Amino acid sequence: MFRIDSEGATPENGFKSSPPPATIVTGQWLTATQEEICNVIELLGTNPLNPLDSAQMAQAINQFVNATIASALSDMVSYSEDATGQLQIGPVILKWGGGSEGGNVFAEPFPTACWRVVFALTNNPDDGDESDEVVRIISKDQYGFNVATSGDHLPATFDWFAIGH
Repeated sequence: MFRIDSEGATPENGFKSSPPPATIVTGQWLTATQEEICNVIELLGTNPLNPLDSAQMAQAINQFVNATIASALSDMVSYSEDATGQLQIGPVILKWGGGSEGGNVFAEPFPTACWRVVFALTNNPDDGDESDEVVRIISKDQYGFNVATSGDHLPATFDWFAIGH
């Protein structure tokens, strides 16, 4: 592609209508511009050029951007068969899975540190005495976390979510 350089073009190779003379648009410039646009549509799009569709370039770019984002996300997210997973967004890593009382090891440790672990009980029998049902994280590091429970509903199972870097 090239910038307009015909009679009447500005010193920066732009268009002008005044003062005279106005920029003369040449066939060479129009053909070059047309080919640049057609190349984008044909390279990125899935449909052949259609003279009745004035949205082809936008659609081709949109398809490309969506496919690129989907590919990038699939590269960032990993899952395993036991419903654990991880997502990395820049330096921040999110992990999730299921666990139980005692030691819970991350399938893959955080490179530096685990900042926080939260969980939701998946088996919490209600015996009517909520005061004896205590579940807490007693330690955590980049490799995993330990959970202790008290009360008569042992063992506790839960879904967990961890964030770190």
